[in-house]
Amino acid sequence: ATARALPYCDASLSTEDRLEDLASRLNVDELAARISSNVVSPAVPRLGLPAQNYRVEAVHGLQARCLAEDACPTYFPIPQGVAATFDRDSFEAVGAVTAAEARTWTNANGLAKGDDPKPVGPSIRAPMINLIRDPRWGRADEAPTEDPLLAGEFGAGVTKGIQQIDAAGCLLATAEAKHFAAYTLETDANGTRDGRKGYSANVSAFDWTDSYETAWASTIGAGAWNYMCSYNAINGVPACASTHLADDLARDEWGLRGFVESDCDAVGDLVTWFGVANDSAAATAMALNNGTDIDCGGTFVDGLAEAIQRNLTTLRRARDAFKNAMRPLFAACLFAPNASSFDALAATDEVLQSHRATARDVAARSFALLKNDGDLLPLRRNSTIALIGPAATAQAQLVGPITIGPCVSANGGYKGSYSCVRTLNDSLRDYAATVLYAPGVENFTSPSEALIADAVAAAQRADVVVLALGAGLETVDEKEDLTSLELPGAQAALARAVAAAGTPTVAVLVMGNPYAVDSWAANVSAVLDVFVPGTAGADAVAASLFGADRRHGKLPYTLYEAAYVDDVDRADASFANRGYRYYGGAPIL
Repeated sequence: ATARALPYCDASLSTEDRLEDLASRLNVDELAARISSNVVSPAVPRLGLPAQNYRVEAVHGLQARCLAEDACPTYFPIPQGVAATFDRDSFEAVGAVTAAEARTWTNANGLAKGDDPKPVGPSIRAPMINLIRDPRWGRADEAPTEDPLLAGEFGAGVTKGIQQIDAAGCLLATAEAKHFAAYTLETDANGTRDGRKGYSANVSAFDWTDSYETAWASTIGAGAWNYMCSYNAINGVPACASTHLADDLARDEWGLRGFVESDCDAVGDLVTWFGVANDSAAATAMALNNGTDIDCGGTFVDGLAEAIQRNLTTLRRARDAFKNAMRPLFAACLFAPNASSFDALAATDEVLQSHRATARDVAARSFALLKNDGDLLPLRRNSTIALIGPAATAQAQLVGPITIGPCVSANGGYKGSYSCVRTLNDSLRDYAATVLYAPGVENFTSPSEALIADAVAAAQRADVVVLALGAGLETVDEKEDLTSLELPGAQAALARAVAAAGTPTVAVLVMGNPYAVDSWAANVSAVLDVFVPGTAGADAVAASLFGADRRHGKLPYTLYEAAYVDDVDRADASFANRGYRYYGGAPIL
């Protein structure tokens, strides 16, 4: 009752007056904790201020635990798959469903990622709009495209879907675009894992204007409330200590209204990797003074009080950072109970089924048909199909990165599993007369060719081969880029052997990086790139193969020959000889 009587709880006051009242009531240690996001920002009971989790990932769906059986998050195709639709309505639908689930999970006290319970909130980390500048990039599966204009359209559309407003003027959720800016590698020129730490992208004025800036101007210009600054520096200035990025561009030119959050430990990197600050206090002041409001790390907690004591920054700036961090929550009417119709959102069967239907619809629009010699596709339903390859029975790999298994786990907990996800082996049987399954390889990465002979034998007994190839989640990840564009393990050898069997073959590519197909694609009749299609992906792929759904997307990235990696330096931040705009090589397909 005492807290509700405070001015910050008075909805008749302006949001800025309420934020100022609340900020003025926090001591320095409380401020530091509330503008840190490596752990849940603690509640302040004396003020009635609840805990807040800023780490709500939502790159292609809400990364959260199931609320209950059959009440699990919806996962769309990865961003490049969504971008491949070239459809603004699909971009917006992804944002709308993801935000609706974020708000639903908030209402139900749902839990986000991590071993320790973390509450879901309505400030979500999406969209991811960095460019796929290099096909080896370890986070290409989180990014939409190599094209700046398409990335901007994607970012603006997802943002529009996330940031819907109800009749009371309350936001459904707020978007946090990632990662500003020029972030396109994980491994440095020496092959060092996590080489993004301390890396400075040398960006020309032309590349900045022509490529790097475009998507951000579109996305923040479309109203994205928040952004995450990247690990790297740009021309020697760390992105999380750049007043040009945070203030000159994002706030003053494009109208950013919320917070700037560091990528995790990027403020500490000012000391440990860039060497531009001597200690936590200096790093805290450098980040705050140059526009970063939230530290996804422990540096603000360690350094804020001393930074103020040493006059490196001010209490006023810390309070303003707190206000920026809280402003999106006030905009979502979380401090005006029952003001928003969004407070009534619930995870009903009807709602979640509609979300899954939307995910399947977006997946069906995304698949890129790269080749179809002799009109092999659509397949005939009375065919005997040989289904070969490691993606044939994949489950987690179909759903993709930055997810929690969208099925209640077998042990009865709600951390989730992928056991309920239908596989290609399941879905093809809805259409084909007979399916002969042969793995061909032990898994995505195994170099063993011991199973190839059995796969060839299956191909020879079939009317058509569906060759399900790609990359599992273990092949690429944050902190590590690819070293080769060849499909992992023995998959290229499998593809060549199966194609040589003479049975008409369609290759289905389940992959988050633009892997090379030049050593075998000429020998198969059809190639369908399905990216990483999400929860409903297998059914959508089967429908596409058999012509039950004939919608297709377009490639949002360039396919290169395997030798391309010998020609370009991953640490060269320019776009010379990269992407469809500047690549000088011949088309692969």
